[in-house]
Amino acid sequence: MEITITATGTAGALEASLNGGAKVAITGATGSQTVTFPVGGTSINPQGNGTITITPSIDFVVGSGTFNLESKLDYMNAGDASINGTTIDRPPLTFFSPNDLDSNPAASALAKVAAINAKSKDTGVTAVVTTNVMTGSAMSVSSSPHSGFVVVNGFKIPLSTLANNAQGSRAAVVAAINAPKAFESTGVVAIDSGNDAAGVILQAKDGRNIQIVFQRDAGSADDAAFAAVTGLKQGVQTGGYSLSASGQKPITIVTKPGGDITRSGLAEGVFKPDTSVTGTLTRESKVCSAVGYVAPGLKSGDLLINGVEVPPSTAQVAPSASNYRYLDESSAVAIAAAINTQTEQTQVIATATPASVRGEFSSTSTKNWSGDLYISGLKISNVDLTNSASIISAINTNFLVTGVKALENPDGNGIKLQSDGRSFSVQYGVVKNATGVVQVAPTGKGVEAYFGLSGSNATLYATTSNVENLNYGGVSLATTVSIETQAVMTPVAGEPVPKVLPAQIIVAAGVNGFSGSSNFTALGFAEGVYGGESGLDATSPRVGRLSFQIGASAGQTIHIDLGDFGSKGPITGAITADVDDPNHPVNIATSAAAKNVLSILDGAMDSVNATRASMGAIMNRMQQVITNLSNVGTNASASRSQIEDADYAKASSDMARAQIIAQAATAVLAQANTSQQTVLKLLQG
Repeated sequence: MEITITATGTAGALEASLNGGAKVAITGATGSQTVTFPVGGTSINPQGNGTITITPSIDFVVGSGTFNLESKLDYMNAGDASINGTTIDRPPLTFFSPNDLDSNPAASALAKVAAINAKSKDTGVTAVVTTNVMTGSAMSVSSSPHSGFVVVNGFKIPLSTLANNAQGSRAAVVAAINAPKAFESTGVVAIDSGNDAAGVILQAKDGRNIQIVFQRDAGSADDAAFAAVTGLKQGVQTGGYSLSASGQKPITIVTKPGGDITRSGLAEGVFKPDTSVTGTLTRESKVCSAVGYVAPGLKSGDLLINGVEVPPSTAQVAPSASNYRYLDESSAVAIAAAINTQTEQTQVIATATPASVRGEFSSTSTKNWSGDLYISGLKISNVDLTNSASIISAINTNFLVTGVKALENPDGNGIKLQSDGRSFSVQYGVVKNATGVVQVAPTGKGVEAYFGLSGSNATLYATTSNVENLNYGGVSLATTVSIETQAVMTPVAGEPVPKVLPAQIIVAAGVNGFSGSSNFTALGFAEGVYGGESGLDATSPRVGRLSFQIGASAGQTIHIDLGDFGSKGPITGAITADVDDPNHPVNIATSAAAKNVLSILDGAMDSVNATRASMGAIMNRMQQVITNLSNVGTNASASRSQIEDADYAKASSDMARAQIIAQAATAVLAQANTSQQTVLKLLQG
């Protein structure tokens, strides 16, 4: 783990130390100076927190302060997510530490669930946490044993590994983390993946964060070396959660002006009931050469979905095409296409989500200037910079070519670029005045402000040695069956049928998922279980829910929900909700009202029919289970009778036969012996 410190001055040198440790000197040119301190794994800094002391030199200002060196998560702010028209507030203050409002507990799934459930009465939506899973690190065999400490959720655990034995080292790490005292303090369970490439997997069943900090031994050169011998990885992992609407209604999620939906862990859209949905993490933009560069995509052995291996992604256009690099194997479109080749086996369909660039402010509207803009290599010349509407129009005119559209930011600050799922780049040329004289040359960061895109992942356009920032979209995964429908998995030849719960998405790394050449995490994938039982638990209220155990093993259950046919229930409520209302909004007093009632009745009848069909399907499954169990019971009774009821007649006959054969054999042997004696007597005579 590292911390980067930036000091600003006119000239001179800076010395800084971490918790009284060795000083690091900065000398050099005018302006911003940066120094990086390697931390973690020393007695000075066992948990990643330290005080940075800055010693003044010449023109630098005296200063000191405390820096938190742990990985930081952004907590959800009010307006980041709006559910069914209701704004979700910031998590309760109980999740914040007294002195640090930017604390990781406030960004946990537990905190987000608490914030969402605080508005359940208004949204009709409830949330429940899912198991938090932190994947391990690829291991390598060490010729010598190692010892050190790992701090799990603030609890310090001693670790010892074995020489030339990665499997034994994993077992030792698992035993140390799962020790009763450690588990009581951390709430984290360690699981041996059984694979050197996957290391040790950590789980928190209650959805809490998992935070790992190394305190390595002297034999480990750095954190990566310590991770390689322990199978753990350093950092903080937050869990997920499931949403469910009462009455099995759709859930609409949007972000308010100025909000950031990614901080909530949700995605904007309208989601059908009883369907599990998850997505990849945000991918970092890639700085690359505009000539000949192809980013790596999904590889063989990288990804498993519901136990089925996803094949490598392939480019969606020919390499000779002008837009090849934006639809190559690394693009969200190509990755989604690779996942969808296995939809029949996984019951999961993937959709490419847009890549986006969001502006912060614009310097337009005051000057009659124009400038050149390059979207995915396409030059848009002389873009009118007098207002954001003209910039948006210029970009959207070329949407069919670039796949990129521009939108006004809801908060009024600049514009937002969003692709149709393909990757894209943004570059800037010169800015000219009304007479064509260059006013702003693209020689430094900031020219993009005139395009309303300040702070974007953009680069400056140059005719030689050109580079660009590729901005990547993500992938959204959704089940093709509802939570109430048992997914029928098609077996893959030579592989066991995956045990998947209804409407469940299991994302896991393949055999190469954590190797050095893997793109599992680079493409935004994270191991976890989404939907299934957590989705069933989230769906509330369940009116008249009955659960039947249909097998000997855990999880072999069938659920049947008796729908709410009450006056205000979701099935007939549209026509009966006003039963106690003296005004009776639903009436047939006029021709238009009567037509409206007929429409409402059609909807209510459809709901009744759908409920009957659902109940009938469950009853058919129950009848099949009863029939199967009856057959099993009959066969078991017949088998028991054969074992317990002896056939005495047959047994007596078999015994008599055996005795006769034995006696006959004895008689023949005796006769043979007598004959030998007679022959000897004759010879004597």
